[in-house]
Amino acid sequence: LKLPSSCPRALIRFVEMQRVVVAGVTVAGTAATYYGFSDAERRRQLDTKVLGLRRAFRVCSCLGGVAVQYKMLLRKRDSLEASEYQAKQVETHKRCAIKVLEMCRANGGIFTKMGQHGATLKPAMPDEYVEALSSLQDRAPARAFGEIERTLRAELQLGADGSLVGGGSPFLKFDLSPLGCASLAQVHRAVLHDGTVVAVKVQHADIRAILDSDLVIARWLDWLASIAFSEQDFSLAWAVDEFESNVLLELDFEREARNAIRCRALFARHPSLSDLVVVPAVYQSLSSGRLLIMDFAEGIPVTQICRAARGEFSEALAQHTQAEARELGLQVARCLADIFAAMVFTYGFVHCDPHPGNILIQLPSEGAHRTGAGPKVVLLDHGLYRELPDDVRVANCGFWRAMALQSEHGILSHCASMRIDRRTASVLPLYFVSRSSSTCAGLGQPISSEEKAALKKQLADAGLLQGGDGSSGLSLKGLGALAGRVPADMMIVMRTMHLVADLHRALGGTKAGRFWTYVQAAAEGQWVRPERARGTRWVSDLLSLRPLRARLSCWMFSLRVCVREAMLGLLCLHRADRSSMQFSLAATLGESCGNGSAE
Repeated sequence: LKLPSSCPRALIRFVEMQRVVVAGVTVAGTAATYYGFSDAERRRQLDTKVLGLRRAFRVCSCLGGVAVQYKMLLRKRDSLEASEYQAKQVETHKRCAIKVLEMCRANGGIFTKMGQHGATLKPAMPDEYVEALSSLQDRAPARAFGEIERTLRAELQLGADGSLVGGGSPFLKFDLSPLGCASLAQVHRAVLHDGTVVAVKVQHADIRAILDSDLVIARWLDWLASIAFSEQDFSLAWAVDEFESNVLLELDFEREARNAIRCRALFARHPSLSDLVVVPAVYQSLSSGRLLIMDFAEGIPVTQICRAARGEFSEALAQHTQAEARELGLQVARCLADIFAAMVFTYGFVHCDPHPGNILIQLPSEGAHRTGAGPKVVLLDHGLYRELPDDVRVANCGFWRAMALQSEHGILSHCASMRIDRRTASVLPLYFVSRSSSTCAGLGQPISSEEKAALKKQLADAGLLQGGDGSSGLSLKGLGALAGRVPADMMIVMRTMHLVADLHRALGGTKAGRFWTYVQAAAEGQWVRPERARGTRWVSDLLSLRPLRARLSCWMFSLRVCVREAMLGLLCLHRADRSSMQFSLAATLGESCGNGSAE
């Protein structure tokens, strides 16, 4: 990383000397010890340790330079006008984001995963970082097949001389070229002896050892950054903790198999989504902790649908008109909202990694399209799930109902049931729907400048806005404070709903449409029995007319929400300060959060 010319000469010399010394020690240590080992396994262990040193050096070199750039920027804050300082800040963000992206790509593995995680921290993360790190969702470099073959032999117990196909192997054919490669594993196409085409997900052999060293590096760097930026009270310990707990779950392929089987069973009996959701069947008897074998699912990446909705057509969608592509995007957006509404409010069993790489779309055939059949959504990568206790799921349903009715008492009481304090509960509606219980505007309708200022103040009072530098972005410090106030399971569900919101918007969906889907699912979810009780309480439910009462309650609730939204819309039309309502509510909070919409 090139240091600014304005840096003190002594600091530049120190950084350059540090790089030379660390590089020299690394090379000399590697040369002296590597050839002392003749055993291949011990050499592989040494390779992992040397790789850890190289990765640590690369991280220190990159982030040390990034820290210097931000320190130099902070020194100029008092001498620059606010607009000039913001322009300098954007330039620094762009330069540093590119360097962090290059470091993540060079290190690969867990750092790719960390970068992907950082890209989901919008609006706390500057736009420049989100845009740069989002590219890490693309395919990662594939590992050598020899490494994959060793893992396959060990997990399938084929022995050193056993063949991967035929004989004692479960495979009739096995493609050596991977279909895709991610930070933790890569996927190959194979054919079983009965002709079934399967996808074989193989974990990278050294990923657990790399994880241990990379987490040590991450915690060490967080400690250094907290010292270097102590005046800004900077810390990412909460993000490292969350990342560690999540990645350990994703490394357990046996857990992923159980999650996929359960998700497939839940949607197979869903009254409206059973024909629209595809979860590949898992071959549990052939899978293990580092190997997962499942049905091969066809489909196109959901990002192609997003681009087609904007007029950028891929080969798979070349026959569609612009109007058909927009309609297809809206159909997929509605289906995604319905799927995750069912997960959060009906089942309390939530897929928490819905980034675009984990979602494929199966287009309806030409004949099926004429009959009104819609696209199907394929859900992949079931390693990261959260299961909400039933009392928390029901309380969350009540919380969303209260947000729809702008009931402050309901919001506070249901949040208390989820162990969320009053201060945090008062700002959660801003995160989800960009309005508070006192906002006199319907969902997505414009608000007055006074209400916009009040929303900013509410976020600032809760400690979620940064200040003092001419901006008012939702800070990483503020997001860390929010993470400390909200139970971990609910926090990751909130993050999941934010990822779905981004994808829903890219497909052409509206915030009002998504919110309405969630609110209806929440109204129905309050009447849903826990899974363990659904087969034993049906007689009492019938005698007490529970299904009829549930349907009537949901209908009355929907009517109340519609009437309220209509009244708020009429109120907006007749307000005296209508001329000051320049921004929609989403745009207003986008300005407040410095990086676009807060949904």
